[in-house]
Formats: sequence, structure tokens, C-alpha cells
Amino acid sequence: MSRPILYTVISWVMGATIIFSNPNKILLSILFVISFSCIFFFWKLKKSLKVILLMHVIIICSTLYHYWYDLKNVSKIDSAWAEADVMVQGVIHSTMKIDGDQVSFDMKTIQSKEKLKVFIKLNSILEKKEVEMWGRGDSISLVGELKVPSSARNFGSFDYQRYLYYQYIHWILSVKGLEKVQVKSASIQLSSSYFLGWTDAIREFLANKVELVFSEPYRGFMLSLLLGLRNEFDPIEFEQFSQIGLTHVLAISGLHVGVVLACFMWLFKMLGFTKEKQIFFCMCLIPLYILITGAAPSVVRAGIMAIFGLHALKKGKIKDVTKYVGLAGLIMLLWNPYYLVNVSFQLSMIVTLALILMVPLISKLLPISSSLLNGVFSVTITAQLASFPLTIYYFNQFSLLSWFANLILVPLVSVIILPLGMVALMLSIFFQDLGLMVTYVIEKCIGLLFWVVDHFNDFSRFNLIWASPNVVFILLYYMVLWLSVWSWYKVKTRDSNLPEMFQHHWTFMIKKYKIAPCFTALLILLILFFYFPNFFDKTGYVRFIDVGQGDSIFIQSPTNKVILVDGGGAFSFSKEKEAWRMRRDPYEVGKDVVVPHFKKQGVHQIDYLVMSHLDFDHIGGILAIINEIPVKQIIFNGTLKDNDTVEQIFLLANEKSIPIYKVEAGQEINIDPYTNIQILHPSEFDEIYLESDQNEQSVVFKMQMYQTKFLFTGDIDNVTEKQIINSLNTLINYKKVDTGSDDIIDNPSEIDILKIAHHGSKSSTSIEWLEYWKPKAAVISVGNNNLYGHPHEDVLLNLENHNVEVYRTDDQGEVLVEVDDKGWGVRTKVE
Repeated sequence: MSRPILYTVISWVMGATIIFSNPNKILLSILFVISFSCIFFFWKLKKSLKVILLMHVIIICSTLYHYWYDLKNVSKIDSAWAEADVMVQGVIHSTMKIDGDQVSFDMKTIQSKEKLKVFIKLNSILEKKEVEMWGRGDSISLVGELKVPSSARNFGSFDYQRYLYYQYIHWILSVKGLEKVQVKSASIQLSSSYFLGWTDAIREFLANKVELVFSEPYRGFMLSLLLGLRNEFDPIEFEQFSQIGLTHVLAISGLHVGVVLACFMWLFKMLGFTKEKQIFFCMCLIPLYILITGAAPSVVRAGIMAIFGLHALKKGKIKDVTKYVGLAGLIMLLWNPYYLVNVSFQLSMIVTLALILMVPLISKLLPISSSLLNGVFSVTITAQLASFPLTIYYFNQFSLLSWFANLILVPLVSVIILPLGMVALMLSIFFQDLGLMVTYVIEKCIGLLFWVVDHFNDFSRFNLIWASPNVVFILLYYMVLWLSVWSWYKVKTRDSNLPEMFQHHWTFMIKKYKIAPCFTALLILLILFFYFPNFFDKTGYVRFIDVGQGDSIFIQSPTNKVILVDGGGAFSFSKEKEAWRMRRDPYEVGKDVVVPHFKKQGVHQIDYLVMSHLDFDHIGGILAIINEIPVKQIIFNGTLKDNDTVEQIFLLANEKSIPIYKVEAGQEINIDPYTNIQILHPSEFDEIYLESDQNEQSVVFKMQMYQTKFLFTGDIDNVTEKQIINSLNTLINYKKVDTGSDDIIDNPSEIDILKIAHHGSKSSTSIEWLEYWKPKAAVISVGNNNLYGHPHEDVLLNLENHNVEVYRTDDQGEVLVEVDDKGWGVRTKVE
């Protein structure tokens, strides 16, 4: 076994993965390990029996270790305290995050030594100034409401409960104001919180120096780049970096550790230190640097690798870098197994391993003679190929310009901005004027960086949306990628100095069957499958997204035509005179719920965006949707409403050349051969006019997908319901007279699923309405504990009396209806 550490880490990760994917099936997991090992055994029958048995033992040990570790992650607080006001005493255990009128932090309780996530809603700017004086390690006593963290409410959405679980947090403590909060400054104590409080103070000191020498809008960028303080970076600018795949330059990682080590090695050399002392002091400074920059998994990995590397340099034994990567990963997973599910850890480890293993191969394949250019292109190509599946899995977007952006902008950051930024920060500690002189050059470079990023984002057509691929296909991608690169390398160099596991089995196949092009073709097919995951799927989907108190319905036809009915919207009650309450990146339904949901499903464009009416709880999220996802056309009720949101939507649609059509009763839209829409309301009218009461002008339409019929109703009330019934009855009677037949003609009352109007308001869903349509099931889109008391008990009683099965987004989260030629079925996110 040529790389024992690497194979050990691979086996350990396999064991951990088995547990995290089957947390309550330990026996099934062990059986899977044994089965896998048997398959592997027959593949490697003669050469590596000892290696196989050793890997088998490591996998089982890892499985048992992680199972035992996960069993310990339970709360000691009685669940009976949920939703109750309690008094808690403890210590502030994390940095303070102050954003507008909210402060959040972790605290460790004295009673149970358990971590809680605390959120305090501040009542005044004086309270905000008071909490700015708090710090990690301070003793705190407060009274608040204990809550269970919210889990994912929509399929594929962010699971906050699971996120906190991996931080050993099971409860949220919600506090209003500081009336019942007492804080005492930290006294000298032997605790991690007290020690980390000092590192926070150092970080704050350095942040103040950065703020003194850098001006806006560059200050937030440098705080993120140098100290990992991303909260100060403009969210809009950060989104632009994200769109073209450049957020990794803001994450403290191996590049930053390398620059810091180079700076301090140079400084210690100038001070006359011997090489041994230079290395010793750098090894001592690395843990401090990790803590000061926030101890993200990427910097922890880089720091551990740097310590191993420095030790090897001191002993003169630097050879196999993969050993240091493997040791760093193994140490981190032994210390905290939950690193395995952290995206920063995954990207850091995979990209680092890929750079070590693949760059030498790819550099040989590139027809570039210049060693500098060859190295730059090899590193860029390798990093992009290695990070691609994880990028689309977690972020669901990838820019075709990412390759070019990384090629020209990463050297600008790594060679000029970051090193000079470190120098400016160090100089500003002692000579602020010298730091300002260096800052002038840096800000010019950052200005150039921002200009290029901004112009790259103008080419929005290159920003592609990808569905999150299956984990099995991700593993298959990495295997095929390696085999493709290796086989081309083998063809070109005929080098036999390759990993032992490939030397005997694949050389013959490469020579005999020319499989290098086959692997490359398979890799391309995998990427296409990532982009078109539903290409062969003829199932239709209707998703009633949980957007709180509002509506948003995502319809995907059997041919992947996409219809969005409304975009949700959360009301904001902030006043202009209370600007201090505004968050840097406030919650917004379109940006934070609907858009991520669409991207998770791999929606490349919206074919029809239907605004049922122009009330904010139906259109508040549409601005973000139009900005993020291409829209082919917009359908609305033909009226306008005098408010800023409506005006901005129409202006943005005009700017993006999106056609807008008004619809009226009697129109039909053929979506595809399996899906048809019939507009039932509003009535026909000639001119567009202002209408403040939008509910009664809601677009109402019936949709048939295969043989399943839906009715979408907006926010209409009983009066409009009666008008629609009368209009339909008139139409039926007219057809009877016209044909001279007494038979029922195209009875419109045969529907399967009814979207309940106006979130279940008492003024809607009359008995006459239900008796006319005779729905088998109904969906109510409504917010949990909303201020309006929706859905009304009379509506629920009417539905029960008519034997209608009811699904509610407040109780069950997203309601997903799956439709095919055999019928329909319903799944809900919360069972």
C-alpha cells in the first residue's frame, strides 16, 4: 500500500458516511460494509488481501465510532419546556453577531453544560450599544422562550435544525429586549470560552486596524479576505462573486495560511532568527491564526497541514504531501466527526487532494511550454473539475465564465491583494501612515477586481442553474474523472509509475481498447445528466411551497415546462425613523425560499409566471425570482395597484424584455400535450385600470395534467365564487341549447385537487363552491400562527363535511402532488 494514510482516511470516511446516511440502522450498515468488502475482495483477489482486510477493519471501527459519537449528541433539557418561558444562566460561548435590531450568539448553560442558540430582539438603539460591550466568556442570565429549531419546510430546502444539530445545539432561546437580561464581564477562569474571548479581542483589534486603513467599499472585502469577517461584506457584492464562482477567494484557507507563513518567515529572518527558530515560532503562531480567523474547517485543515509541513521541513523529510492531507483530515474527523458534512471541509479536502494528485498529470497533457502558464492553467482546470459537483450540489449554480474568472482574478488576489493586505495590516499596527501608503495600491487593485466581477455578471446567460445531483453520481463523477485524466496521461507518457491499484488491471485495457476517449465521453454524459436530471421523467409535479402567510405554487409539466403561480411575500413593519433596525441581508421570501427551491430542482427557466393578483403576500418575492431565474412571459389579472413593488416588477420585466399578458375568462393555454389551462376569472374587460382591492380580481384557472384536474383560486371570496359558478352554468346551458341535447356537456365540476382561496378565510370556500366542484383533496397555503386566524374553523368544517382530504402548509410544510398517466399522489415535507 503506497499511501497508507490516504487509504486509511478513505476507509474512515466510508464508515462515517454509512452512519450519517443510516443513523438508526447500525446492523444494516455493518452488513453493507461486509458486502462491500466481499465485492472488493474478489476484485483484488491475489494482490492485496491484507490491505483489504485492514480497510475492512477501519471501516467497521469508523462506523462504530461515529455511531457512538452520534448517540451522545442529545439534549439534556426536558422537552416539556418547549414554548415555555425559562430562566437560564450560563456563559456566552461564541462571538456576538449584531445585525440591525437582532443579536445572536451561543451560550453554554451552567445547569446542563448544554449549548443554546440565543436570539435577542432589541427594543432601542441604546440596547444595541449595550450589547456591543458584551463578549465571549461573559456570564449571562436571561429569561426567554425555549423553542425547538425549525426543520426544513420544503423539499430540498435548508434544514436549520440539522445545521444546529451538527453544532450540538438542540434549542433556541428567544428573548425580547434586555429587561430580563443580566451580563457580567468575564473574570479570570480556566475555560475555553474565556480563552477564546481573548482571541476575539485580538480579532476585533485587527478588524479596527483594517477599518482605519481601508475605505468603503473595500473595507468589507478586506475584512473577509484577511480575517474571515464576512458579515461586513456587502451582500450584493458577495452575490456577484458567488455568481461567477469566486467566493472561495474570500474563505480563509491554505492560500492565506501560506501567505501568513511567508510573511512571518521573512519577518523572523529580518530579525536575525535561525531557520529552526523561524519554523518553531511559525508553528506556534498557526493555532492562533486559526482561532483569529474563525476556525473554519478549511483553515483548520490548512493549519494542521502547515504544522506537519513545517515539522517535516525542520527534519528535512518533505516528500509525500498526500500524507499530510490525510493526517489533517483524519485528525479533524477524530476530533469532530461532523466535519464530514461541512461543505467547507469537503471542498477543502477534495480540491487539495485533486491539486496534489491531478496537477502533475494535467500539466503533462496541456500543450503549453511555459512552466508558469502551464502551472496556472493546470491548477485552475484541476480546481474547477474537482469542485464542480460539490458546487452544484450545495449552491445549484455554475458560471461558464468561472474558469476564465478564476484564471485571471485568483492570481490578482493571491499574488497582489492578499500579500499586500497582510503587509498593510501588519504595518498599520505600528505605523498607520505606512499602512495607508500600501492600502492605496491595494484599493486600486480591488477596484479593478470589482469592475471585472461586475462586468462578468452582465453576461447572465452564462450563469447556469443545476439540480443537486445524487451522491452516488457525485462519487461516480470523481471516479470517472480520475480514470479519464489518468488514462489520457498513460496514453501520452506511457509512464508506469502509477498508483498500485491501477497498474495491473487497466494498462491492458488502455492499450487494447483505447478506453481514454470512452472515459471522457462518460464524464461528459454524467455532466449532461447533472444538467438535465428529469430528461426522461414524464411525471408532472405541482408543489405548494411553504412561504408562510402567502401563496407560491410551482408547477412542472411532464415535458418540464415550468409554471410559477405567485411568489409569496413577507410584510415588513419597520419604520423609516428606525433605520437602525434594518438588517444587512434581511429575510425575503423570494430570495431565501422560492429561488433556492427552484434552483434545487434544477429549473433553468420559468415558462409562465402567473401573478394571480397584486397583493404583497403573492408578489413580494417576484422581484428576486425575475432577477435570479430567466422568465419567458408573465401573466396577470389585467389590473394595477398603486405601490412600489408592483411598479418595480413591471419596470424590471420591461428592462429584461419579458412580455406581460393579461388574461380573462374563456382563454385556454396549452402548456404541452399533457397539460392544459382554462382561465375562469377575471371577466372580460378592455382596459387596464387601477384596483386597490385585488382579491376579487384574482386569476382563477383550472388545469388538467394527464387526467388529473386542479383548480387554482387566488384570494377570491364567496361573491366571486358564485359569479364563476353562474358563468359556467350559463356556458353549459348555452351549449345544451346550441346542440339540442339534454346530456351534460363537459361538466367542469369534476376536479381532483382544489387550492383553497384566500388561505382559508371565512369569506371564501362556500358550501355551494364545494358542492359544485366536488374536490377529492384541498390544499391550504397558510402561515403558522398567522395574525388573521387562517384557516377559519368554518372552512375546515365545510371541507370535513364534504369528505375532502385537507393538506396545510402550516402543519405539513410543502405539499407535493405527483401526477402521471395512472393518477396522482400527495407527499408532504412534514409528516
